Amino acid sequence: MYIGVGRYSYSSHNLIFYCDDCALVQTERNDCEKLICLDCMNPIIPYPEIDDKIAYPEAKTLKKYHCPKCKNESLYFKETGIWD
Repeated sequence: MYIGVGRYSYSSHNLIFYCDDCALVQTERNDCEKLICLDCMNPIIPYPEIDDKIAYPEAKTLKKYHCPKCKNESLYFKETGIWD
């Protein structure tokens, strides 16, 4: 998933959400009024939780987040570099 803003192409999808019902992880705009799953149309939950910050790989220990597929705290986010 690519989030953020690139120099040559702008992505307005800059937040990551998940659906615990169908295990879909998707990106959405932060100004979107209705946040629903693209597959099952149920409400989606944002990553990270309120008052939380994503720990990128610079930290020695990666913070684990809820995985909607296996229902464990095993999902982590990784910065991959400049994408444009």
